Amino acid sequence: YEPSALRPAMARYRAKRQFDHIDRDDFRDAAFATIKDYFQRAIIEIDSIEGLRGRFVERSATSFGAIIVNGGHRNGTAHISVHCRSSQVALGDIYYSFSENAGDNTANGGFNISADDYEQFLIQTMNIFGKADERLSPDQAAEVLWNQFIGNAGIRYD
Repeated sequence: YEPSALRPAMARYRAKRQFDHIDRDDFRDAAFATIKDYFQRAIIEIDSIEGLRGRFVERSATSFGAIIVNGGHRNGTAHISVHCRSSQVALGDIYYSFSENAGDNTANGGFNISADDYEQFLIQTMNIFGKADERLSPDQAAEVLWNQFIGNAGIRYD
């Protein structure tokens, strides 16, 4: 009897656990890095499309910004500033403002880290665009935030 031969999908087993402050900090930092990387790659893509321009600006280890200009839309400029801070900040573990060089004390929304007995995930705060308390992976959070951002410049991704 070889269990691995009968059950190759070992990833289906999940063990309950508690997440401590270090786990939370590590998840927050990894989620911020994922969102930052998503924006860097997406800005390069936007910048390659005729009529659209984009710029990514790394402000610090815990903050970045971006700007998009849609030349075909009268109000086609959008800004975003994204910050990553400890959970003591009421604005969120990762929070954003749709303005250029926004200070770290202002936000239009954010993401808080939450967990169940098995995994950590992000919950969007001040959420007017989606479902309340929807569990998001860092990749999903990046996509949600990107779509809100480009929508401000009159751009939609299908």
